[in-house]
Amino acid sequence: MVVCVCTMVIRVALGTLNVVMLIMSVLMFSGGVIMVVEGGKILNKFVDMDKEVDNSDSDIDKENIPDLSWLNTLPVKKVGWWMCGASTCLCALASLGLAAAIRPGNKVMLSFAVIVSIVAVLCITLGSLFLNRDSSIHTFLREQASDLLNEKYGKDLAFTKATNGVHYFVDCCGIEGPEDFGDSPPASCCEGNCTVTELGDRKATSTITVNVYKQKGCYDMILDLVVKNKGLLAFYGSFVSFLVAEAILGFTYLIFARLTPGPGTK
Repeated sequence: MVVCVCTMVIRVALGTLNVVMLIMSVLMFSGGVIMVVEGGKILNKFVDMDKEVDNSDSDIDKENIPDLSWLNTLPVKKVGWWMCGASTCLCALASLGLAAAIRPGNKVMLSFAVIVSIVAVLCITLGSLFLNRDSSIHTFLREQASDLLNEKYGKDLAFTKATNGVHYFVDCCGIEGPEDFGDSPPASCCEGNCTVTELGDRKATSTITVNVYKQKGCYDMILDLVVKNKGLLAFYGSFVSFLVAEAILGFTYLIFARLTPGPGTK
């Protein structure tokens, strides 16, 4: 009797968790569709327009404070397609979990428990690597970003505008720092208090100084924004805990199902 009650409680809990996962997948899919349809235009609504801008007519200011049209060049649609794909997989997993909760055959429950365990392990592994700044994943991403910067900056107009925009809004320069541009960092890397004359003098003498150029690379600055964002960390931790809880419930049900005959012992 006690075992039967436990299995029933597990089924209810598992069903509730998978309903929540199903709702999350639908919301995520909706967000992906919006990003695919709207593209970079949607980012204009989230840009901090209150940041003070120097409206002088000098050439350096025009490049240092770029037109927001560069937002439309970001690969937002690709991100949207990835979100749609990920949400579809999440929806399929939630549907399998619901099927296991409603009609808990051993094979269905075992399949769900194994799959959700694999997903949880992958999330934990990738998350740990991402939070470790010295991990191989960051070494690879830095190399890819540096190659992309060398290949497209100054040659691809859309990429150049996007890079200048990142320099301004994130207060950074290049991937690792101004040295990524050799002796001539772009004007978008200039500190807000420098002048055209100072910038020209520094370029002429091939010298990079703290007083003229932003010294922090954009990769580490963006990584800091992500890692220090408590909301993102809370979401990540909650999602992983959610998956682990479902895996534990699935395997626990299988253990109880062996102790008593019922709908789970097919």
